[in-house]
Amino acid sequence: DAGIETFRDAPYASLARECGQNSGDANDQSGSAVELYFDLREVDANEIPGIDSLRSAIDQCHDKVTEGANEKEIDFFANAKSSISRSKISVLTVSDHHTRGLRGPCTPGTPFHSLIKASGVSADKEAHSGGSFGIGKNAVFAASDFQTAFYSTKYVDETTGQDVFLAQGKTILVSHEDSNG
Repeated sequence: DAGIETFRDAPYASLARECGQNSGDANDQSGSAVELYFDLREVDANEIPGIDSLRSAIDQCHDKVTEGANEKEIDFFANAKSSISRSKISVLTVSDHHTRGLRGPCTPGTPFHSLIKASGVSADKEAHSGGSFGIGKNAVFAASDFQTAFYSTKYVDETTGQDVFLAQGKTILVSHEDSNG
């Protein structure tokens, strides 16, 4: 994926830059500085939502790319297969504080949808915002052994004034057929 490859040479620096830019753009204007935290930890593989489906998809992708001659893809999926087979998985958690959150719902035109579902678009940008092409969101996938990210947000619904929580996972692999064809 060209969007991911853009960040492959320096995945962690790119991740820090893109997350910092997005969090800074979402400052809640409370007067407190935006805080960004990075926490690397090991979790039991069975705590990862959909781990069996993800393992199966990675196996199928691995089988597909080994039919071809692209050594880079073969190496990536061999590593992904090894990483996801472990009983403990390294998880990098990025969290921010003193931000507005990533406004939803997950419908076209909202920042949550733009980040997670849309390609090549960005939403809710102001004139002073950094970035605007929707490319930086791929940095998280370059830092993952199996190009997977889980997102969660809490924001205040502008209509109701109520707190809203959203969460979703996303994996970007190669086109492949699942076990049902």
